[in-house]
Amino acid sequence: MKFLVFILALVSIQWGFSQEEEVKTKMKMRSHKQSLQPSLGMGRGGVIAGIDYERHHRKVGGYGFYLRLYQEDEEDGARGMTLLGALIRPHFRKGPWDFNITFGMGFNMVKGIYNQDDETALGGVWGASIAYNTGHNISFGVENIKAYGIFASDYKGIIADDIVFKAIVPF
Repeated sequence: MKFLVFILALVSIQWGFSQEEEVKTKMKMRSHKQSLQPSLGMGRGGVIAGIDYERHHRKVGGYGFYLRLYQEDEEDGARGMTLLGALIRPHFRKGPWDFNITFGMGFNMVKGIYNQDDETALGGVWGASIAYNTGHNISFGVENIKAYGIFASDYKGIIADDIVFKAIVPF
C-alpha cells in the first residue's frame, strides 16, 4: 500500500519546465562522475539510516554500493538489521527532477527477536526514488526501499519496506 501511494505521488507531479532549463540542469547533474547519497527515515523500530555510493556511467545510470541500518525495538517487534551490498541504478531525468530505480544484491544481517536466532543471508533490494535538483549542486528527495530475504532460512520474503528522505551530493 505504501508503494502504491508513493507511485501515485510520483505520477501526479507535473513536468512543466522549459527546454532551456532542462538542458542546464542536465548538464550540471551529469558533469559529476560519482555521488554520495545519505538517507534518513523512521521505521517500526526507530531510526533508519543509510548511505549509497554511486558511480555514474554513461549519464543514464550508475552502479555502486548501499549500506542501511535499521534500529531494533523488541517491544514493537522490530528487528535490527544491517543491509550491505552492490546496486545498479538507472536514472530517468526531466528538468531538475530525477526519477531512479534501484536494484541491488547483498548481505542482510538480521538480529533475531523473541528468542529467534540472528541470521546473515543473501538478499536483494528494490527501490524507487524521486529527487529534485536545487541548482546548488545538491538534490533532495524521497525513496521507497524494499529489502528481501532470498537465500535465508528464517527471514524470507520482504523484511523491510520503508520510505526515507535522501540527499544526493555529487563530487
